[in-house]
Amino acid sequence: MDNDSTTIARVKATVNPNIRKKSDSNHTKKGFTGALVELSSTHKALRNIKVRGHIEKCFMYCVQQHQDNPAQLKTGLDNIDPHLYGKRIHCKYPQDKMTRK
Repeated sequence: MDNDSTTIARVKATVNPNIRKKSDSNHTKKGFTGALVELSSTHKALRNIKVRGHIEKCFMYCVQQHQDNPAQLKTGLDNIDPHLYGKRIHCKYPQDKMTRK
């Protein structure tokens, strides 16, 4: 579903209070991308479309890989920043496989 809190509140109230919301990945990506675009006004590096695209790719990969495990999702999201700066100590793949020309 989209990230509309009114909809999920009504579903919980009328159908089942234990129901869990699962956001559509396109809405999640759109929200994240929008936040990066906003940040680009104060962070010069984010003005580069390739940089933003790479950050979006890392974010969405992490969300897709850990969507059913909140603890691993948190760890994965925390590791995106070091990963962007070449510190791949927690990556699934060795550093030589990550380097592409």
